[in-house]
Amino acid sequence: MSNAKPFVPSDSNIAFANETVQQLDLLVADRKNWESTVYKKSNENLYELMAKCKKIFEDKFENATSDNDRKAIRLEIAHRLTADGIKVQKNSTTLTMFVRYVFGSDRKRAHGYAYVLKAAISHDIRADGLVKFITEAGGIEEIKRKMVASEKAIANKEKREKAFGLVKTKAELHELSPLASLDMPIVNNRTPYVV
Repeated sequence: MSNAKPFVPSDSNIAFANETVQQLDLLVADRKNWESTVYKKSNENLYELMAKCKKIFEDKFENATSDNDRKAIRLEIAHRLTADGIKVQKNSTTLTMFVRYVFGSDRKRAHGYAYVLKAAISHDIRADGLVKFITEAGGIEEIKRKMVASEKAIANKEKREKAFGLVKTKAELHELSPLASLDMPIVNNRTPYVV
């Protein structure tokens, strides 16, 4: 057992701590001002830029009059991205290519923005409602978090269904040709399978 005495701050310690906390309080006020002005405006500008990107995607790609026009858009954007040193995969969606073209080579950021635009599309949000959609959803990071979680949940569900299908198939096969037979009453069994 330790006999160390608990720390008791002196008057000068308390004054020093209070001065530090007062300086932090000033930073809190600065942060609140920044959030309500510069940061808010910056996010609004970003959301508007994303909405403009989505508008061009809707007008020029989704509403293109021919598949050849769509192919030409993909080809030209891929060519320009490659010329700028940005790697383009053949399976990249056109929407992701639009976003990468507009926002540059920062792959992680571009894919995040593409997630947000895909979420908007899945909710039938057109370009003119995108700013409101992102704002009401809590911002880009919140939408990305929800999209990634839902994709992961979907993948997990598919794995469970596949595993259940394999178990069910094996159980049915073993029912047709069992290793042994045993006549035994089974109570409270709600499925055709018993272990």
